Amino acid sequence: MDKRDIVERILKSIKESKLEKTSITKILSEKHESPGSLYYHFKSKDKMYKEVLHYSFGEIENSLEKVKLRKDSIKNLYRLTERLINFFEERDDILLFMIIYKGSSYIKSKTDSKRFLERFKKELEKEGIDEELTDLKLRAFTGGLCEILYTSIFIHEKYLTEKEILEICELFWGECK
Repeated sequence: MDKRDIVERILKSIKESKLEKTSITKILSEKHESPGSLYYHFKSKDKMYKEVLHYSFGEIENSLEKVKLRKDSIKNLYRLTERLINFFEERDDILLFMIIYKGSSYIKSKTDSKRFLERFKKELEKEGIDEELTDLKLRAFTGGLCEILYTSIFIHEKYLTEKEILEICELFWGECK
């Protein structure tokens, strides 16, 4: 068992039963492994969930890297927003983890979640928005987007339409197309 395997099992378990009901026993039960093999990689549940968070941010970053940005294009914010929404729709396990992470007592220290939004930040800075306001907008965007997608995917069981994506983009960033 390696760290990536454990992380993927944690995400699967969280999606199936929520973070608070995810137990070490459940994570290990699929492959009939002992807790010792898990604690070989992670010294605590907190460290395990931090690794899941790190993995999740990496997956989001990789997804956003695929967006081809145009120089000085207002459409870049739309392209990035659309890709992030599509990513969360494809990886609803990571979306659910991000939602649960915000209120989790398992992860004690704060983690800088704006890393994966650096591409958004660069686009906003082109518009002349100062760094403090940019960070505030990114936090509001991330939290709001996760809540919108949670409601859409897990409650209404539907994906967002192109029109809804444009409305979200314009709500957070202004004109996007």
